[in-house]
Amino acid sequence: MSAYIEVDLGGRSPPFSDPMQIFSITEGSFAFDKDYEVFDALADGRSSGMTFDDHETHRAPLLPPRGMPSPCSSAVGWGYFRLVADPLNLPDSHFWPESLCISPEVAAEWLRNGGCHEAEFLQWFNCPPEGRIWRVVSVPKLYNASWLSLDEFDAALEHHGLSLVRLPVEYRIVRAALSLLASDHGNARVRLVIWFR
Repeated sequence: MSAYIEVDLGGRSPPFSDPMQIFSITEGSFAFDKDYEVFDALADGRSSGMTFDDHETHRAPLLPPRGMPSPCSSAVGWGYFRLVADPLNLPDSHFWPESLCISPEVAAEWLRNGGCHEAEFLQWFNCPPEGRIWRVVSVPKLYNASWLSLDEFDAALEHHGLSLVRLPVEYRIVRAALSLLASDHGNARVRLVIWFR
C-alpha cells in the first residue's frame, strides 16, 4: 500500500479545491508491511483482486474506493501518475521530474493494455500566470486509489473490527499525524490518500 497524508492549507476555498494549497507531509509514501485486513478495511486492497466466487462480502470496506482525488499534491501525483510529454518539450523539473515523464507512445501503450487511466494535472508555478494543464496517466498495476479523512479512517477500521492499538505502530503514527493536522487545519482539510500495487 502506498500512503500519503495531504493537508489543504487554504482557508478561503472549499477543502481540497485549490491545487496551490494542497501539500503532502512527505515526499514519499509511508511504508507498510502487507496487512491484508487493514488493506481491505481502508479500500478493498486485497479482495478486489479476487474472483467473484472467492470474494468475501464481510471484507468489503465501509467506504468503497473513491479513485484518485483531483486535485492532489505534487508528491501524490509523482507517485501515482506519469506525465505525458514529448521528450523535446518536458515540464520544468521543479514541477515534475523528467524521470517521471513518459512519451505519448508509451502512454498510448499503457492505456491500450488496460489497468491505467488518464487525468489532468495543473502546473501552477514556474509557468504562465494562468497555469498549464498537463496530461498524466496512472502507473500500470496500481489499483483501488482512494482517500479517507481522520473520521473515515477510524470508522473503516472499526467496521472491520480492527483495534488501532493492536495494529503495527506505523498505523498509529499515520493516525496520530492525521489527528494533529486535523486539530490545526480542520478534519475536512486533512486526508489519507492510498492505493495498492
